[in-house]
Order: sequence, then C-alpha cells, then structure tokens
Amino acid sequence: MPFSTEIIGLLQYLGVSADKIAPFLIFGFLLNLSFSKRLGIFSKEINKIANAIVEIQTVLRNNLKVTLQQNINQYGISGSPIVLKSEFRSFITKPKLDQQVDEKIDELIEWLKKQNPKTGIDAQNKISELVISPKINEYLDLTKYKQYLYTKGKTSRDAYGILAVYLFEILIPILFPSGK
Repeated sequence: MPFSTEIIGLLQYLGVSADKIAPFLIFGFLLNLSFSKRLGIFSKEINKIANAIVEIQTVLRNNLKVTLQQNINQYGISGSPIVLKSEFRSFITKPKLDQQVDEKIDELIEWLKKQNPKTGIDAQNKISELVISPKINEYLDLTKYKQYLYTKGKTSRDAYGILAVYLFEILIPILFPSGK
C-alpha cells in the first residue's frame, strides 16, 4: 500500500472525510508545484509563459504607438514642431498639466536627451513611447488631466494624443533649436 494511501486511510480513521481531505491534497500539490518550480522542473514552461506575456505587451504597446502616430494630426498643427491645436489647449491648461510640465521640464529634457534622438521625428517617436508607457507617471501625475478629459467625453486615445503633441511643442524646440 502506497504511503499516501496510508495517510488518507489514517485521516479517514480519525474522522476526516474525503471532502475535508481534498483541500489538504490540493494545498500539498500546490506546495509541491511551488517547490518544483524552485528546482527548475517547470522552468521551460514558466519561461514560455513569461515570453508570451512580454510578446503580448509588446504587440499591444506597438499598436497603441502606431495608433497614436496616426492620430497626431487630429490634435496638432503641422509644423516644426507640431503644435497643439487651440481647441485642445484647454485640456492641458484646465487641469494645470502645463504647470506640471513646466516644473518637470529639466527632467523631461534630460530624459529625452538620454534617448539620443537624431532628428525631430526621432524625438516625436520617443515622446510618443514615453506618453503611452507607465514611465510617464515618474514625471507627471495625469489623474486630474485624464479625469478632466473624461468629463469632456474624451478617451484614453485622446489623452495620449493631446499630451504627446503638447510635449512635442514644448520639448523638441529645446532639444533642436531652430529645427536643427
């Protein structure tokens, strides 16, 4: 008789029914699984899952970046740099996001310099990536901004697009004065 059967028999003898044993068995299995993971038995499967999650995140982020780039003209006026259309300026000024940007301008410029853009378009791409990434929260608190846009019937796509164009307008001329 296997050892586990003996344990189950002993538990039943002590009055522990099968429905009471199941949670302990599941807990034991999960504990064993956790221990096995630490030993690397399931490392290939775990790595495959982790890689799939990274790929999914990358695809979603790239799709958002492409969508953002396609909609830039909706929010900005073509030029060097692209500037925010006047009808969208209140979305930046009412929640005082412009003041936050002014306060963090040196940090934002330093971040952009570290991205090493060679052209204004490179800078636009880097700013777009920043705006859709969680890293933007290290520089700006977007809570009031997003809430204000929400009350005006705007979407997250609008929030990213308006912010990106505003940052183009503010940061790119500092990094590339006179279109250099």
